[in-house]
Amino acid sequence: MVTIQLDQCDLRREVEQHRVDQDAARTILDATPPSDDDIAALLDMSDNEYNLLVAETIDTDNTDDWAALLAQPVRKRTLAALGRLLLIVQQELTHARTLPGQQQYRRRIDCMNRKERLERRVRQVKWLHTREHEQRVTSVHDAKTAQTHALRVAVDALATAIHEHRMAAVIGGLEPEPADTALWATLAAVQIPHGDETVTVAEALRRKFEAEAAK
Repeated sequence: MVTIQLDQCDLRREVEQHRVDQDAARTILDATPPSDDDIAALLDMSDNEYNLLVAETIDTDNTDDWAALLAQPVRKRTLAALGRLLLIVQQELTHARTLPGQQQYRRRIDCMNRKERLERRVRQVKWLHTREHEQRVTSVHDAKTAQTHALRVAVDALATAIHEHRMAAVIGGLEPEPADTALWATLAAVQIPHGDETVTVAEALRRKFEAEAAK
């Protein structure tokens, strides 16, 4: 029972931490975006310079500074820098085990605090990456949906025009030309998606007219 309660507490803390991380990431999204010159300066930095900048920025209260490091052109570099800083902290934790008494305790506490801050920043970077990926997927889906709708409207308009052309010839008692019969034949030959089915254009028109008549 004690183990279960502890696990539940850990889970609640993890969920709460995740929420806090997302809130922080959203705050960063509202920050002033970096200028092109800022991005260029970040890209021109050496790895050592960039690692030092990230290390100095992880605790900043200025969201604009951290937002610059999360900009799309440098985000992967920031994530790599955070990974290198985490590796350094892990090495320091390993070394701390060799220190005596209070010195070991203080060093381990310091390392654990830095490790937690770095991991929080890593979670923010990954959350932003996931969010942008989801937005891109949604945008592509919406574009495809709009394109499909426009295509269906166009097909319906063309099919209706062909049907009306045929009916006008029939009602008027006109002798169709070969080009006319070839055009009308497409209604029964061409198939289109219709709900969960694939039907001919002629069948789609029939269902359309029946639905309109039932209104």
